[in-house]
Amino acid sequence: LAVLVGDLHQPLHWLREYDYGQSLEVVYQNSNYTLLSLWEDYLPSRLPPKPSAEALHRQYEEREASWRDTVPTQLFRDWAKETADVLCHAVYAAMEVKHGDGSRGIDKTFNLDEELF
Repeated sequence: LAVLVGDLHQPLHWLREYDYGQSLEVVYQNSNYTLLSLWEDYLPSRLPPKPSAEALHRQYEEREASWRDTVPTQLFRDWAKETADVLCHAVYAAMEVKHGDGSRGIDKTFNLDEELF
């Protein structure tokens, strides 16, 4: 389950033509990364602390009523679609460049600013 959750949040599976992020350079805070190393190494090492059990329980109690009448597979599909939408419209859209000939693509180097991060 942990691998599945991680992979759904990981946009590199959609970047086969860029060697799954290994051939794209990201410059962030004056440091260079491949998109793969940023996503696999840098980001996980900077996750916020895990909420307390009490905070997680309160969050569950607040949200459970909206989930009660939905089967788990539908909840999963909804969550996966929401995640994909964020990746496509926030992450990839910011990286995509429109070229002079009208084509679109991702440049080999992307400067990641604080706002997008």
